[in-house]
Amino acid sequence: MERESSCPSAVLEPISGAEITEIRPSGFVRRRRRGPGSYDRTQSTAARHEEQRLTLLDAAAHVFARHGYANAAVAAILDASGLSRGTFYRHFGDIEAAFCAVQEHAGDVLLERLATAVRLHTEPESQLRAAILAYLEHCAERGDLARVFHGEATAASAPHSAHRRQCIAVVQRSLRAALASAVSSGLIASMPDEATIIGVMTAIEGVALRYLSDHRESELVDALDSLHRLAVRALT
Repeated sequence: MERESSCPSAVLEPISGAEITEIRPSGFVRRRRRGPGSYDRTQSTAARHEEQRLTLLDAAAHVFARHGYANAAVAAILDASGLSRGTFYRHFGDIEAAFCAVQEHAGDVLLERLATAVRLHTEPESQLRAAILAYLEHCAERGDLARVFHGEATAASAPHSAHRRQCIAVVQRSLRAALASAVSSGLIASMPDEATIIGVMTAIEGVALRYLSDHRESELVDALDSLHRLAVRALT
C-alpha cells in the first residue's frame, strides 16, 4: 500500500461518453486512463488544471468513502480518476494532502449550497426547511463526498478534521442568527439553549449518516418532513 504524509471546489465538468468506464449508484464516474497529449487543447492551462483537480477530488472521495483513509492508496485514486501519477503529485504532495483537500472541498460545497438555499427565503421557518432540504439533497447527490465529510473525517486515523469543525460552527452561527431574528420578530418566544441547537443539528446529521452508511442516500429527501417537524418542535 502507498502511504506518504502533510496538508496544506464545484461539480465535475461534462465529459464525453468515450471517457466513462463505469457509473456507480453514488453518481461517481470512473474514467478511462488518458494517454499523453489527449487533453482538450482548446482549454487554457488554468482551466485544464482545475478540471484535473476536481476529477482527482471526486475520485479521491470515492476511494476514501469506500476504503477509508487508513486503507486508501494513491494507485486506487489514479485508477478511479484515469489520470497519471505525475498529475496527482502536481496537485497533492501525498495522500494525506489529498484527504485534507477532499475534506475542504466537501465543506465548501456544502456551505455554498446551504447559503444559496437560505438566501431564497425570508421567513425563518422557510429558511430552516430550505436548509434541511438542501443538506439532504447534497448528501443524496454527492454521497461519497458526504460520506468522507460526515463519516471518514471523524475517524481516529483521519488527519486534520479542523475544517469540518469550522464548517459545523458556521452552520451553528447561521442557525442562531435565524433564531435570533425569529425572536425579535415575535415568531418564537425565546432563544433555544445551546444544547437544543446542537441536539437538532446532531439529529439531522445522524439521520443523514445512517442513510449514507447504508448507501441509501437516494432516499434521504423522504426524511425532510420528519426532520423539519423535529427541528420546529425543538427550536420553537
